Amino acid sequence: MQGTFKDRLIPLLSGLFVASLIIIAWGKIQIELAYHISLSIGGKTKCLIFGLFALYLITRLLRRDFQGARSLSDPLTVFTLFCTASLLWATRPDLVFLTDNLLPALLGYYMLRYLLEKGRGDGIEYLRVLVLFVVLLILRGPADATGNFLTDPTVMSTASEHHTITAMIILAVMPVTFALLVMDRSRQWWYRSALVVMFLGMILANSRIGWFTLFPLLLFLLWAFPSRPLQLFCGGLFAFAVLAFLVMFPHLHGRFMTLFNIGHDNDFLLRIQCWQCTFQMIRDHLLLGVGFSVNTFMEHGEKIVPGFMYGHAHNLFLTVLVLTGLVGLALLLWIMVKIARGLIFFKRHAGEAFAPLAAGLGGSFLALFLMNLPDVLLNSCRATLVASLLMAFLFHHCRERGGAC
Repeated sequence: MQGTFKDRLIPLLSGLFVASLIIIAWGKIQIELAYHISLSIGGKTKCLIFGLFALYLITRLLRRDFQGARSLSDPLTVFTLFCTASLLWATRPDLVFLTDNLLPALLGYYMLRYLLEKGRGDGIEYLRVLVLFVVLLILRGPADATGNFLTDPTVMSTASEHHTITAMIILAVMPVTFALLVMDRSRQWWYRSALVVMFLGMILANSRIGWFTLFPLLLFLLWAFPSRPLQLFCGGLFAFAVLAFLVMFPHLHGRFMTLFNIGHDNDFLLRIQCWQCTFQMIRDHLLLGVGFSVNTFMEHGEKIVPGFMYGHAHNLFLTVLVLTGLVGLALLLWIMVKIARGLIFFKRHAGEAFAPLAAGLGGSFLALFLMNLPDVLLNSCRATLVASLLMAFLFHHCRERGGAC
């Protein structure tokens, strides 16, 4: 009976993990129980993930699945530990930046790797959940919109997620969705519908860098999936998206025209100012940075430019460098090298059945890299969580095939 109980912990943890992802994607759900009583499901991502992580620890203890010091060989763990330690030298420590975004992603990474290790099958069901995650995130925008969603380009930012982060999450999961479309013949209607929603979400997200990332990503997908029907479907979706963008949403593409005259683009000029201030901060705190704290970053920025209002450096590498110095940047590069080695190994050893997934994961990390040149996934709990889950899936499959991941 005791063994049966231990065996049931894994399906329970898996089910709750999937449910938490769905709740996080949709956001806060209010259920009215009576006239003056309401039940809030969701709330902060960290509450869901931290609570679920407690069940994960209980599961490992009861099953005697101890990991020990092996986790210290994981660069994501070391990076998070160093970011936590860097709060010690921040003049204005900011626990929210750490506990709302980075820590939940690390805990989600641990749980998914464990579920993949102890589960049966190939774990594709978790990628299906990520596809649903993105669809729900996109649909939440129109569901919460108080104004005209078709004429107000700011609705996606205010009702669902910041528009650049929305585009980042969409583009990170879109290549995996193409892979599942090839691999999972029984659910092709679902993946095709999801891709249509993702392309519509790209339009409504109104992210310039998102659109410029979409072009090389589509070229990568056309190269990585040499299937004539899939190429036609991909080309048709892109043509539809461009037509809708130009004809149905002229207020959106008008914003893109400013890129041809960047001297008068206020957003671009402000970003240049932010980068200049960031380089000054890096020069003064090169080794260890100013501390993993938005408050400290803004405090140093205000000393350089009065009224400095940026919470990050609008570039992942600059953000990590200014917050955690050369040490933190070295750890980030360690993570990226491990991802690159994992992608190369997985592509070589995936076999015919998993070749589409290897290509899809390659496209996902390509999109994340390009999107993080002008922005930072660490600024969003959802984006950081999606990136960590993709890493967990990649590293697990590399290890299953005898890789060093």
